[in-house]
Amino acid sequence: MIPYLNKLEEEKTLLLDRTKDLTVDQYNVVPPGFNNNIIWNMGHILVVSEDLLYGNSPYRPAQTYHYYFGNIHAHSSYPDGTKDGAHTGVLKPADCSKYAKSARHFDFIGISEHNHLQARMHLASYAKGLAEATTAHQDGRFVCLYGMEYGVIKNGGHVIIYGFDP
Repeated sequence: MIPYLNKLEEEKTLLLDRTKDLTVDQYNVVPPGFNNNIIWNMGHILVVSEDLLYGNSPYRPAQTYHYYFGNIHAHSSYPDGTKDGAHTGVLKPADCSKYAKSARHFDFIGISEHNHLQARMHLASYAKGLAEATTAHQDGRFVCLYGMEYGVIKNGGHVIIYGFDP
């Protein structure tokens, strides 16, 4: 199996090396003749490479994977998190969900609001966002997570917490 793993590692290294200097705007370009942006295609290449690795070898993975595409760390305007909302009109958690549902290949969105008062996050806004996310969720079709980015402002550091309902 080692030759297969070595080949997969070479492919990943080559792909990442050739794209390491791209800007966020360049990653989001949809090249002519393609249906998706560069970052989506990179993810697809890496996933398919692993599938091909096992498909062309006598080895099989220990389990079957299901691949999902989405954004696990988005923000709304309920606290301070939507800098581009004036341009996109995406402000509330319901807007984030609607935008993600209309995007190609989004299976989920995770909205994780800044949890501190300096970010203007209040319990009432959190409850409203949680309700909007629950409404946007569609069993088996689209997952909308709502939670918080819990952390400290001074000296950095934070974690994303989903499933919290005060």
